[in-house]
Amino acid sequence: MARRLRINLPGVVYHIFQRGNNKEYIFSEDKDKLSFLYLLEKHTKKEDFELLAYVIMSNHYHLILRLKEVPMQHFMHSIMSKYARAYNKRNKRSGHVFEGRYNSIPVEDEHHLQDLLRYVHQNPVRAG
Repeated sequence: MARRLRINLPGVVYHIFQRGNNKEYIFSEDKDKLSFLYLLEKHTKKEDFELLAYVIMSNHYHLILRLKEVPMQHFMHSIMSKYARAYNKRNKRSGHVFEGRYNSIPVEDEHHLQDLLRYVHQNPVRAG
Protein backbone atom coordinates (compact mmCIF):
# COMPACT_ATOMS: atom_id res chain seq x y z
CA MET A 1 0.00 0.00 0.00
CA ALA A 2 1.42 3.38 -0.99
CA ARG A 3 2.03 6.06 1.59
CA ARG A 4 -0.26 9.04 1.57
CA LEU A 5 1.49 12.09 0.12
CA ARG A 6 2.19 14.87 2.61
CA ILE A 7 1.04 18.29 1.52
CA ASN A 8 3.33 21.14 2.60
CA LEU A 9 1.89 24.62 2.40
CA PRO A 10 4.01 27.49 3.72
CA GLY A 11 2.14 29.54 6.31
CA VAL A 12 -0.21 26.69 7.24
CA VAL A 13 -0.36 25.51 10.85
CA TYR A 14 -0.02 21.75 11.44
CA HIS A 15 -0.61 19.47 14.40
CA ILE A 16 2.18 16.88 14.41
CA PHE A 17 2.24 13.97 16.81
CA GLN A 18 3.87 10.59 17.21
CA ARG A 19 4.28 7.99 19.91
CA GLY A 20 6.93 5.53 20.95
CA ASN A 21 7.10 2.14 19.28
CA ASN A 22 4.79 -0.30 21.10
CA LYS A 23 3.70 2.69 23.24
CA GLU A 24 7.09 2.54 24.99
CA TYR A 25 8.27 5.42 27.16
CA ILE A 26 10.75 7.25 24.96
CA PHE A 27 10.85 10.49 26.97
CA SER A 28 11.00 9.05 30.48
CA GLU A 29 14.07 10.98 31.61
CA ASP A 30 14.78 14.71 31.50
CA LYS A 31 17.81 14.12 29.26
CA ASP A 32 15.49 12.52 26.67
CA LYS A 33 13.19 15.54 26.68
CA LEU A 34 16.12 17.96 26.56
CA SER A 35 17.64 16.10 23.62
CA PHE A 36 14.36 16.36 21.70
CA LEU A 37 13.94 20.04 22.62
CA TYR A 38 17.48 20.77 21.46
CA LEU A 39 16.66 19.36 18.01
CA LEU A 40 13.43 21.39 17.84
CA GLU A 41 15.29 24.55 18.84
CA LYS A 42 17.99 23.93 16.25
CA HIS A 43 15.40 23.83 13.47
CA THR A 44 13.42 26.82 14.73
CA LYS A 45 16.67 28.83 14.74
CA LYS A 46 17.28 27.72 11.15
CA GLU A 47 13.77 29.10 10.54
CA ASP A 48 12.44 25.85 9.11
CA PHE A 49 9.20 26.41 11.04
CA GLU A 50 7.60 28.51 13.77
CA LEU A 51 6.82 26.44 16.87
CA LEU A 52 3.54 27.62 18.39
CA ALA A 53 3.12 24.99 21.12
CA TYR A 54 4.40 21.59 22.14
CA VAL A 55 4.09 18.94 24.80
CA ILE A 56 6.42 16.04 25.42
CA MET A 57 4.80 13.19 27.33
CA SER A 58 6.50 9.98 28.43
CA ASN A 59 5.50 7.99 25.34
CA HIS A 60 4.55 10.62 22.74
CA TYR A 61 4.79 14.24 21.68
CA HIS A 62 2.55 16.88 20.11
CA LEU A 63 3.81 19.86 18.11
CA ILE A 64 1.80 22.75 16.73
CA LEU A 65 3.84 24.58 14.16
CA ARG A 66 3.54 26.95 11.23
CA LEU A 67 5.42 25.87 8.14
CA LYS A 68 7.82 28.19 6.42
CA GLU A 69 9.44 27.39 3.06
CA VAL A 70 11.22 24.16 4.03
CA PRO A 71 9.10 21.04 3.40
CA MET A 72 7.99 19.38 6.63
CA GLN A 73 9.50 16.00 5.77
CA HIS A 74 13.00 17.54 5.57
CA PHE A 75 13.17 18.86 9.11
CA MET A 76 11.01 16.10 10.62
CA HIS A 77 13.27 13.43 9.14
CA SER A 78 16.30 15.20 10.59
CA ILE A 79 14.73 15.59 14.05
CA MET A 80 13.33 12.07 14.27
CA SER A 81 16.38 10.23 12.93
CA LYS A 82 18.84 12.18 15.10
CA TYR A 83 16.71 11.67 18.18
CA ALA A 84 16.32 7.93 17.49
CA ARG A 85 20.06 7.44 16.98
CA ALA A 86 20.91 9.31 20.18
CA TYR A 87 18.18 7.52 22.15
CA ASN A 88 19.31 4.10 20.98
CA LYS A 89 22.95 4.89 21.73
CA ARG A 90 22.15 6.27 25.19
CA ASN A 91 20.05 3.21 26.04
CA LYS A 92 22.37 0.66 24.39
CA ARG A 93 19.64 -0.63 22.15
CA SER A 94 18.73 -0.76 18.46
CA GLY A 95 15.61 -0.75 16.36
CA HIS A 96 12.62 1.52 15.98
CA VAL A 97 12.07 4.22 18.57
CA PHE A 98 8.89 5.65 17.06
CA GLU A 99 5.75 3.87 15.96
CA GLY A 100 5.42 4.38 12.21
CA ARG A 101 5.45 7.77 10.56
CA TYR A 102 4.58 10.95 12.39
CA ASN A 103 1.04 12.24 11.95
CA SER A 104 0.54 15.70 10.46
CA ILE A 105 -2.88 17.30 10.33
CA PRO A 106 -3.43 20.81 8.92
CA VAL A 107 -5.28 23.15 11.27
CA GLU A 108 -8.46 24.26 9.55
CA ASP A 109 -9.21 27.61 11.15
CA GLU A 110 -8.68 29.80 14.22
CA HIS A 111 -11.33 27.92 16.23
CA HIS A 112 -9.61 24.60 15.48
CA LEU A 113 -6.26 26.14 16.49
CA GLN A 114 -7.63 27.36 19.83
CA ASP A 115 -9.13 23.93 20.59
CA LEU A 116 -5.85 22.28 19.67
CA LEU A 117 -3.78 24.63 21.85
CA ARG A 118 -6.04 23.82 24.81
CA TYR A 119 -5.76 20.09 24.08
CA VAL A 120 -1.95 20.19 23.89
CA HIS A 121 -1.54 22.27 27.04
CA GLN A 122 -4.04 20.15 29.01
CA ASN A 123 -2.45 16.84 27.95
CA PRO A 124 -0.12 16.60 31.00
CA VAL A 125 -2.95 17.63 33.34
CA ARG A 126 -5.25 14.89 32.04
CA ALA A 127 -2.45 12.33 32.30
CA GLY A 128 -2.03 13.14 35.98
